[in-house]
Amino acid sequence: FYTSEPMSYRGTEHYGADLIVMTRDGYMNMGQVMQQGRTVDISQFSMMIHNAITARTEDSKNRYGWQAKLVPSEGLFIFNVPLSGNRFEQHVLNTSTMRWCRFTDLNVVCMELHSDELYGGAVDGKLYKLLSSAADRGEPIQFTCLTAYQTFGQEGNQKHLTAAQIMSTHEQPQKIKIQAYADYEFPAITRLPAEEFNPNEGIWSDPPPPGSVKGSQWADEPQTDKGSFWSSGIIPVTTKGWQNVSAYGFAVALLVQFARVNSGVIWRNTGLRFHSGGAQ
Repeated sequence: FYTSEPMSYRGTEHYGADLIVMTRDGYMNMGQVMQQGRTVDISQFSMMIHNAITARTEDSKNRYGWQAKLVPSEGLFIFNVPLSGNRFEQHVLNTSTMRWCRFTDLNVVCMELHSDELYGGAVDGKLYKLLSSAADRGEPIQFTCLTAYQTFGQEGNQKHLTAAQIMSTHEQPQKIKIQAYADYEFPAITRLPAEEFNPNEGIWSDPPPPGSVKGSQWADEPQTDKGSFWSSGIIPVTTKGWQNVSAYGFAVALLVQFARVNSGVIWRNTGLRFHSGGAQ
């Protein structure tokens, strides 16, 4: 069987009954290779981020640090990608949803599991425990998501997107930054300035006004004190709130950014308001 050049002897990892290999063509599952060889250029396993992978393999094919590591306890499959001698990024697959994201500023040259916990070795020889908290050595972790472009079933009509909201467990939904874009524009993504968030800031108002949840005017749903049959703890409070945005085109998308420290956020739903116009 033939496939493209592997990136590293550590760039292989078992995934169930299959074997995933980091190659110049992408992250290849050997089950596909044994059936089709190299007749299909795009790996089924990593086809959603194929262009991003091949851009990295072309730029960094001779750099050290390519590694694949499955972390079953977290439900993550992590692929370490060198960008330079001391800069790395990770392409991360959620093995439950089979969706990808990217970690940045996690500069480790190697990874290993010990007692089901992930550790990373940095270029300077230091050993770091990874994925153990929602903080970067006490500093907030910044989250960025560019949603898929949507046509709302009206491919031939232009839309004017006017408002959006993120329903989540973020205690301060006003700290979630939302921007709108149209017609497959790829925005320049920058880090949030420090004034955009305050990890030590309390909930929106204290004490909470009557009828609200945790003092947030964005959250008007009752708090549930008891878990369901499937949940033994308190169900996290859902917050929400519309923000004005503006984008005009045939397809629209949102750029969502926020920063958190010491706690994660469950993103439950995205709401959009738009006006539909005629074809142009």
